[in-house]
Amino acid sequence: MIRICVINLVFASLLGCALHAQDAEPKEPFILEVGEYSLVDLIKSSGEYLDRHYIYNPKEVENASNGMVVIDRRMELDQRACDEVTCTLFYTRGFARITRDKERGIYELIAMTGPKRSELSSCAEYVPLARVGEYRGLQGVTILTTVPLKHINANTVQNQLRPFFAQGGAGGIGLTPGSVGNGRALLLQGFAPQVNQAVEIIRKIDAAAAETRAEEDKSLQARMALLEKQVAELKAALEKR
Repeated sequence: MIRICVINLVFASLLGCALHAQDAEPKEPFILEVGEYSLVDLIKSSGEYLDRHYIYNPKEVENASNGMVVIDRRMELDQRACDEVTCTLFYTRGFARITRDKERGIYELIAMTGPKRSELSSCAEYVPLARVGEYRGLQGVTILTTVPLKHINANTVQNQLRPFFAQGGAGGIGLTPGSVGNGRALLLQGFAPQVNQAVEIIRKIDAAAAETRAEEDKSLQARMALLEKQVAELKAALEKR
């Protein structure tokens, strides 16, 4: 009896390893063949591949004015590429995507000129700064992040860059900066590619400010050393009189 139990345990262990190995195998690519696709086709096929539920207004999505999406070159896409490409295709047809329930894979496609366009801002997904780069290829996905600053003031950056950031993009959605009370962090909200680009620019500006400050400190130290030397020489001259 004990021997049978041991055999069963070994078999169960081997079966579990086999199933785990099977789960670890890469998923087959998402294929977009050459041809024309409706938005509904893309929504259903990509949703099935990514294991997502897409909510949308059929009247908006099936509107003939949106046209067909034409693919003139066959594409084999992994999960991330599928997400990025389909987001781009939706975006080119005037639709953005918001997250309703990420854990359960529920997303909504919203017409950027439709009655629900205000939700593109109010439902922006918060993304930690370290992960913003992962979203850089997601056209039409609004995100919110915080950029800490070490050498420049967030209020100054916000005021100086607002004319560039606030220009309306698709559907009137621009990149919106905002500062936290202490001026040591900047809030950014907008479409993911623009947020990612702004983060890179602000980091470079902050780093450049550090270099400028270091040069100024070095120059100030040199001037102080020269002044101390001149004072010492003057003092020595006075003592000789």
